[in-house]
Amino acid sequence: MLDKKTILIDFGKISTPYCGLAEVALNYAQALENLKSVELEFKYIVPKPLMGEFHKRVSAEAITPEYSGLKRLCYYMTGRRQFLCRLPEYDLYHYLHFYSPWGPGSGDMKPTLLTVHDLHALERKRAEKRLRYRLGGVQHLAFISKYAAQEYAKYFNVSEKQSRVILNGVKTPPRVEVKCSDAWKNKYSEFLFTLGGLKRKNIHSLLAMLENNNQFSLLKDIKLVVAGSVKEKYKKELMSEIELRGIQNKVIFLGLVSEQDKYALMQACRAFVFPSLQEGFGLPVIEALHFGKPVFCSSKTSLPEVGGSMVYYWDHFDPAYMSTVLQQGLEDSACHENKIEERKNYANGFDWNKNAQQYVEYYLQILEQ
Repeated sequence: MLDKKTILIDFGKISTPYCGLAEVALNYAQALENLKSVELEFKYIVPKPLMGEFHKRVSAEAITPEYSGLKRLCYYMTGRRQFLCRLPEYDLYHYLHFYSPWGPGSGDMKPTLLTVHDLHALERKRAEKRLRYRLGGVQHLAFISKYAAQEYAKYFNVSEKQSRVILNGVKTPPRVEVKCSDAWKNKYSEFLFTLGGLKRKNIHSLLAMLENNNQFSLLKDIKLVVAGSVKEKYKKELMSEIELRGIQNKVIFLGLVSEQDKYALMQACRAFVFPSLQEGFGLPVIEALHFGKPVFCSSKTSLPEVGGSMVYYWDHFDPAYMSTVLQQGLEDSACHENKIEERKNYANGFDWNKNAQQYVEYYLQILEQ
């Protein structure tokens, strides 16, 4: 019997389980363990904030780095990562995203792989430095969408590293109890739902649309519910605009919500809206399609690649145009009830087991070299 090769999977520095990167990392590890590979075994480096959720969902051991106190000070003074995390034996090191203070030293000759989600880091000096540092130390790349690969090619030489595109999976949401979704319906009646708190999520475009919605029969009394931790500076801008437009009774900020509440809101909403300007993949779009909901999003970046023909798109953000697309999309959805099942079937195609199997094939290819 051949010895199994060990893949060491680095979750990176994630500070909360309630974010997209955490969800991707946890679902991926769960799918890897479900595969029960006969050729590979997997070990994990999981930051402390994710460890509780990791043990709930993944039947595997994990190492937790220490990123505080004296050990952190020693790391910054010497650059020696073993102060933060002593690595076990491994054959291939996989960074699930670029920001990880731990990892192999510069003298380690074993192969390394980085999953590239997007290149937003290039917009911020410190983040750009970290990204370029990480890219300089890996030999292999995986992109979560064709769009992410195309963006990478604009800034870096693709031929320098081996790479492939492996689309993210999307976890099938658990069944939402009727009483849970009804509770949100009773509270907010007819509402649009969106996620995200960064300016690039483009929530401000929805405010002008809301003000304009009074001209449309289906949209006149519809509200907007926003879940997610909105950055304080951006929230102040949004609140000023809400007051200026006189739509205080139409916009609700929930802050961070549990996964259960997120799915209940998706089940209860009239439609999911996602006018984001920068997405490496667009996970919430597929999550909403799992509930058969009409989804409206921007036609920017990776979203058309992920949403396909199942989604209604905004090509620009003029308020009257956005309201028109929304009204027509809701009318079209009401006239074609079969679209509910079509959306659900489409979403089921984004499977984490398929994603994990493609990574296993990539791992084996790298190790054979």
